Amino acid sequence: MSPRAQRPSFARTLAVAALVVAVAAVVLIIASSSSTYVLHARFSDAGQLVSGDLVTVGGHDVGSVGPITLTGNGLADVQLDIKNSAIIPLRRDTTATIGQLSLTGVANRFVALSPGMGGGAIASGGVLPETQTRGIVDLDTLLDSFTPSVRASVDRLLSSGAYLFAPPTAAQLNSAAPYLNPAASQSAQLGNQVVADRAQLSQLVSSTAQVAAALAARSGDLGGAVTNTAATLREIASERAALEDILARAPATLAQGTRVLAHARGTLLALDPALTHLAPVAQGLARLLPGLLRAETEAVPTLKAMRALVPGAERALEEFPIVEKVATPAVQSLTRALTLLNPDLSLLRPYMPDVVAGFFNGVGGATAGSYDANGHYLHSIVAVQPGGTSATGLLNLLTQHAGALGPYSGERTHLLSPCPGGGNPPAADASNPWTNPDVAPGVTQPCDPAQDQK
Repeated sequence: MSPRAQRPSFARTLAVAALVVAVAAVVLIIASSSSTYVLHARFSDAGQLVSGDLVTVGGHDVGSVGPITLTGNGLADVQLDIKNSAIIPLRRDTTATIGQLSLTGVANRFVALSPGMGGGAIASGGVLPETQTRGIVDLDTLLDSFTPSVRASVDRLLSSGAYLFAPPTAAQLNSAAPYLNPAASQSAQLGNQVVADRAQLSQLVSSTAQVAAALAARSGDLGGAVTNTAATLREIASERAALEDILARAPATLAQGTRVLAHARGTLLALDPALTHLAPVAQGLARLLPGLLRAETEAVPTLKAMRALVPGAERALEEFPIVEKVATPAVQSLTRALTLLNPDLSLLRPYMPDVVAGFFNGVGGATAGSYDANGHYLHSIVAVQPGGTSATGLLNLLTQHAGALGPYSGERTHLLSPCPGGGNPPAADASNPWTNPDVAPGVTQPCDPAQDQK
């Protein structure tokens, strides 16, 4: 073969060799640039990790999650491909925690590494045991762990929070924000004053520690207080409708109260002169009140005695209807009898002095005189009465036989209808005998003035 025929063949061989060297260099470069540090983390629950999720250290992306497999003892083996050479190799006290970027989406988990400072290095392909990994607790898992009563309480809490922050709460908070600015500035000034006085602040901290120690010693009482507070809050929560009604009525009540207070000012202005005029009376009232207090003290035994009489009075009143049933007919009968007897009683009433004087003259045998102790004339229809053993009685006894003397004795007999007081000589003032014939309406006195003593 001529030299010219061999040159193209050599050139092609040289070109192929150069191409092979170039490809090998590229492969080496790619292999060196794509080399990773692999760490296997064992989790009891992978927490919805998927391949491709981020691996972070201190919030910085250092790699990604590789394949996730299941070990023989039921743990999740998560391969962590770390590409940041600044943190490799990791130490044996490193921990791995599954985190969540947001509450929405599916691929929103990541693995956060906390590089340790002690122990030996972990070679690529090493394993983090379950004791150095932390899974994630999902919200639905947390809620599923609650008892039905706790879930109901959380539901009421969320409902109350939604009611609390529903319109117009936002507008009201915005309206209140300008008024909070002075309070915030005052709080800042208060903080500066507290920090400036370090001695007082230290004393305050020490006193607070003592109070906390005392409270810790009474933990049982505090637990009871918390229980009672919870019971009170449950009772208040059970009256939610009433509280809502009170809050709904509160604006109108406050408005009415404002109007009442406005009128009260005018009332006080009108009462002020009256109170000024009452000032002199206050001294007399001050002297009267102690007497009233003494009277009240003395009245207490009386009231107690009256209270003791109440049972007897009650029993008497209970028997009164029975007595009333019997007494009513009797009183009615007595009323009819008195009505019939009234004319006779009217006739007998003027003769009562004569009856009394005659009785005592006849029984006692004497009379002290024609007038009683009050200066009234004593009338008697009995001129001669048998008496006792006195001298007057003896004279009366003698007069029983005076009729035998004939018409010269001066004795008048058969005088059976004298007028009241006609049994004695007429008085000088004409007070007897009483000759008024009308003793009562429609009743005429049946007496004969001719039979009166002269």
